[in-house]
Amino acid sequence: MKIQKKLFFILYLMLIITSIFSACGRKEEKDISIDNYYKTEQLQINNVPEQIDLIREFSDTIWLSGKREKKSCLGNFTISELDYQETIIDLPENEQIIDFYVNNEGIIMIITSETQTEQEKYLKKLRLYQYSKNSEIKMLSELKTCNNVYYICITEDNIYLVEEGIYIYVYDKKGKQKSTSKSSKRIEAICRNEQKCSYIAVDSISKNMIIGDINATGKTVEKGQIKMQIGEDIHIFLSKDTNDEMYYIDRSGIYKIKKEKKSFETVLTWDYLHIIRNNIISLISLKNNEFLCWNAKEQYFQQIKEKKKQEKKEEENAVETIVFASQKIQDIDRELIYRFNKEHKDCNIIIRDYSDKHEQFHLDIASGDIPDIINFDSEDPINLIEKGIFTDLSVFMETDPDVSKKDFHDRLIELLEMDQEKIYFLPPDFNIVALAGSKKDIGERESWTLKEFETFCKEKKAEGKQIFPILNGASFVVLNSRYTMKDYVNLNTKTVNFLTENFKRMLSIAKDYFEMDINANQSSLKSIKDGDVALMNINGLLAFSQCLQYQWAFGKEEYSFIGYPSKDNSQSGIGIDINQYYGIAESCNRKEEAWEFLRQYFLKDSKSSGNSSGFPVRKDVMEYKEECAMAKKTYINKKGEKVIPIINGQLDIGDGITIKKRPLKRKQIKQVEELINKADMLNINTSIYAQISIIIGNEVYAGFNNNKNIEEIMDIIQNRISIMISEQK
Repeated sequence: MKIQKKLFFILYLMLIITSIFSACGRKEEKDISIDNYYKTEQLQINNVPEQIDLIREFSDTIWLSGKREKKSCLGNFTISELDYQETIIDLPENEQIIDFYVNNEGIIMIITSETQTEQEKYLKKLRLYQYSKNSEIKMLSELKTCNNVYYICITEDNIYLVEEGIYIYVYDKKGKQKSTSKSSKRIEAICRNEQKCSYIAVDSISKNMIIGDINATGKTVEKGQIKMQIGEDIHIFLSKDTNDEMYYIDRSGIYKIKKEKKSFETVLTWDYLHIIRNNIISLISLKNNEFLCWNAKEQYFQQIKEKKKQEKKEEENAVETIVFASQKIQDIDRELIYRFNKEHKDCNIIIRDYSDKHEQFHLDIASGDIPDIINFDSEDPINLIEKGIFTDLSVFMETDPDVSKKDFHDRLIELLEMDQEKIYFLPPDFNIVALAGSKKDIGERESWTLKEFETFCKEKKAEGKQIFPILNGASFVVLNSRYTMKDYVNLNTKTVNFLTENFKRMLSIAKDYFEMDINANQSSLKSIKDGDVALMNINGLLAFSQCLQYQWAFGKEEYSFIGYPSKDNSQSGIGIDINQYYGIAESCNRKEEAWEFLRQYFLKDSKSSGNSSGFPVRKDVMEYKEECAMAKKTYINKKGEKVIPIINGQLDIGDGITIKKRPLKRKQIKQVEELINKADMLNINTSIYAQISIIIGNEVYAGFNNNKNIEEIMDIIQNRISIMISEQK
């Protein structure tokens, strides 16, 4: 029983710590080394429609479907002539072309679907049409059998539909159903392969890619398994140069699948070409290892061609690179890099992805291969600063008219400054960690000592209340010590002191007023509402709408925020949490250009400014968010900004409970502002703090359950953390 409890606690503790120190990163399984070098060329094709949905190639002619003035259309051109010809297709207004096929006689088979909403992930009410040159469009059949169709493939004789990745339906070219079958593996993509339909699927055990064909009867014929993880936003198509090869694309790049050899190789990465995958529509294969796609954002066709070796050599001599290193490459990163590279001919940014490659980063640092711009979420920036890796960003901010210290929250700047007001890194957003309680219980105090907190616990226990919901003694110690860490650990001097009366008192409080078992059936909000719990643990206040939850929980009673208790009133116990940060390396040869790029994340109008993961770091963006939180209707403010209410509809607060969203009052906004201004602990989600917290949590839990006295527990924690800190390189 004890073993089960301990296992459960460890899992629970890891959940808490993960929520505090989360470090997300996309797992990259593919080899992204590139032997071939490519470039893009814009094709000048006049009068193409404003909306292009699909690109197909038939008999060396490029065909496309789209809409012109809300009417469906089909058009074509050749690479050699670029002379665009178009035909308007008379379809019902609520239908859109989702695939088509053109045979040698010029007869076009068209499959349509009812217009999808943004929420729908599948096609519905599929219809088959036939269009011949100089004739009207004719509906042949409604493909009624299929509902949740994910993938479509049209060949000369057959139509293949895959429903929910499992069920395969085959129709003839008149729309008559020929067969149905079920795949043993989940199909992820299909494409036309002469008279067959090629597919890729996922092996449920190895998670590797399976390649194969679907024959005319709908049966899957596996060709083999490839040791390659399937990514996101995938698409496949056949090579124009050989039937043995199939191209696979995902959010990272283009890969050549060699079916007979059951292997793959990287052709190119989108980052290498400075192309944003989300902007690309219907990439297709041309002859001579070339590709064609429609850039929906830039509104032009891009031809991707191999570079000559001499051309590559000249380019390397002419262009200097800036290395952007990150543990989590996001769309905003790619978009800003794309924009920067487009504007700079002599200096380009390339991406170095350290997702799931933490050790490789340290090896690169040790060898002197230091990236120029660093965007991390789990690497300790203090450690990098001590090694002299980061340069002082305040130097650039002093002369930048749009991004300066005065543009950021004053409190945040105070916490970021070190070494005589230098700033070595900047976060894009932040959240607040604190406690909330009834004002009649907390009073007017802005902070409290452990002794005052102990008195509070004694009073609430006498009233039959829990102190926190879903917290045991060990997890209380973890959280409290985390946000009063300055009392115990100094990372700059590498000193540790848990042998204090203050830490002893914290352990005594944990032992006397917190259970060791976990009640996971009650949410903090509902338990506050029911009067069963005295305090709310706010482990991440990141949006104004959360204030509505606290208002609901405390009801008519006024609530206030307060930090974790510390040894004296010198600390507020309120933390500012940073989930990621940006810095520029001191070794960067193009610091001015690196800052020119980095500042884009911190401009007022930047897409990354004030995103959904936390409060914005800029004061002006925060003020705008406050206006939106208080707005009852849309209006234009004094700055000429369009203020749109962000609090509408219903808010799900857990336990099946929803509350009506309503505009906040100025008083609630002011509470949040004051909370930010009181924060005195900068919490960066780094591995060292996670390790400290795990040690504290495990030793307190084991000590209490094994009836160790408090002094023993303190000694063990002191020794373990001292050793760990001393071994930090």
